[in-house]
Amino acid sequence: MTFDELTKELEDSYTEYKANNAWFPFPNQLDAYNTNSCWSAYQKTNEPNKVPLLLGDTKIRSSHELVENFGLSSANGVQEREAIPLVAEAQQSRAFLPAISPRRQGSAPAQRV
Repeated sequence: MTFDELTKELEDSYTEYKANNAWFPFPNQLDAYNTNSCWSAYQKTNEPNKVPLLLGDTKIRSSHELVENFGLSSANGVQEREAIPLVAEAQQSRAFLPAISPRRQGSAPAQRV
């Protein structure tokens, strides 16, 4: 997907999304900041050879084991101050793990070396 294609998808669905989530004070129009944030998230989560992502909130980012095993997909890092040291330590631990390719359906699990 290109940036222009993503922008069109966002524009086409923005009004409906706002209506379905009326409790949140969205701006009247989709702005460049939010469009660029969506594009960054799309690029980060659509990199080749990505393993499945674990999505969640602060509770997940506050678990050393989850961050160490799954990593983060945030394009801009962690916003919660209390999570920054934990995430940095877990990401440092991840740097020493060997890369594992995603498993194809029907194939044997990937083996660490």
